[in-house]
Amino acid sequence: SVPNKLLPSSTPDRIIIADQPASFLVTTMPASAKHDPTLDLPILSKAEKLFVVGAAGEWIPVQLCIQPKKVDSDIEFILDDFKSIRGRPSTISGNVTRLWYTRAGRYVPEAVIPFSGKQPLFDLRNKILNQKNQSFLLEIQVPKTEISGDYVSGVRIRYGNEEFRIPITVKVLPVVIPDKLSFQMSLNGYGTVGGPFGLDDRTPEYRELEKQYHRMVHRHRSTLALLGYSHSGTTSKD
Repeated sequence: SVPNKLLPSSTPDRIIIADQPASFLVTTMPASAKHDPTLDLPILSKAEKLFVVGAAGEWIPVQLCIQPKKVDSDIEFILDDFKSIRGRPSTISGNVTRLWYTRAGRYVPEAVIPFSGKQPLFDLRNKILNQKNQSFLLEIQVPKTEISGDYVSGVRIRYGNEEFRIPITVKVLPVVIPDKLSFQMSLNGYGTVGGPFGLDDRTPEYRELEKQYHRMVHRHRSTLALLGYSHSGTTSKD
């Protein structure tokens, strides 16, 4: 895998997209960034578009962090179809998930929550006091069959009555990631995943939610091992 790159060429840890919309501020960050949502967005430099690099068969993650000037609207993300720079249709796709925060001295993003359609920018169930912004994870999937080259698209952010588009360029390298890894990767989870949603893990609704998490992990060539206990010693109801 080749590290993702964000314009400009100096590859800063965080960039602010130039020509900002009127109702909110949007900044991109690497997937590994741990921004505290109670702090204003860090801005190091500006860029005209998002530029990432990956191999065929790779998922390329980028954080989109949104800080509204007024919290009074739902937010929606729409990813345009990808095309080669010569206009050929591409099978590259993507999706957006919400980052969920936990408290570790400060608030840090730890989990991803399924996100689709229009939803409130801030999820009150996460119980963030004095929240100023919210991060989302944009994951771009490059199929194994995609040929190397540059591909263009854009992610449209709708907030209230305003729509703002961030142009995206993906450089696909002449390298293919195999389906089978040379090592086993398993993701442990202490307790169940229903807590943020208030779901009892004995219910059919919880079972369906857990299946969604397993499917997501399998797409990333890994497995999910949810343990029936937590660090505090509490155990699952099921």
